[in-house]
Amino acid sequence: MSWTPHGKHLIAGEWVGGDATFTSEPAHGPAHSFSVGTVDLVDRACEAAEDAFWTYGYTTREERALFLEAIADEIEARADAITEIGSQDPACPPAAFRASAAAPPASCACSHPISARATTLTAAMTRLCPTASRPRAPRS
Repeated sequence: MSWTPHGKHLIAGEWVGGDATFTSEPAHGPAHSFSVGTVDLVDRACEAAEDAFWTYGYTTREERALFLEAIADEIEARADAITEIGSQDPACPPAAFRASAAAPPASCACSHPISARATTLTAAMTRLCPTASRPRAPRS
């Protein structure tokens, strides 16, 4: 694997972690240490998200689409590393993890012109958490 998880949380552009950590128990591969998410960290993340809304929330649909496409590009560029990390989960062996990424997401009912990229982004997110249900995209 070309990237090793550092175990921190990204909040407002800063990687933060606390003193309390836990160690993963992967089905295969090395174990990694992660910072425990605390109420304080969640509060900081929520405040940062609310602050970001005042900029991002008032961008145009086209600007948001370009932003989401850039995110999808970055996820696609890291697909192998994401798959390797995600498939270390004891509940999701590599074959199941890869299969979930290849399957079209049933929850993507978007009719917007960028729906193909939205499908790609949703598929990439599904790789990260294949058993989670996703809300339907709102129709414009």
